[in-house]
Amino acid sequence: MELGLKGRIALVTGASKGIGRAIAEEFAREGVNLALFSRDRAKCEALAGEIRAMNGAARVVFSAIDFERRDTIRPAVAAARGPWRC
Repeated sequence: MELGLKGRIALVTGASKGIGRAIAEEFAREGVNLALFSRDRAKCEALAGEIRAMNGAARVVFSAIDFERRDTIRPAVAAARGPWRC
């Protein structure tokens, strides 16, 4: 499905499984640059690798984060923002 989002940036939480993963994969198919967030660093890193392999046009960064810990939110978003200079 063409959503007209190619080149845009999406921050996806819960990206390592379930709905978050499905959203990340669909955005990647559309050529969206992704910042993936999940508590499970290994699964998030694996997904980032899979997305890079499926679509070389989309840029992907990831961060292990627990959004219940407020002190981790700002640094994770700042790290995700960096590659695209938003």
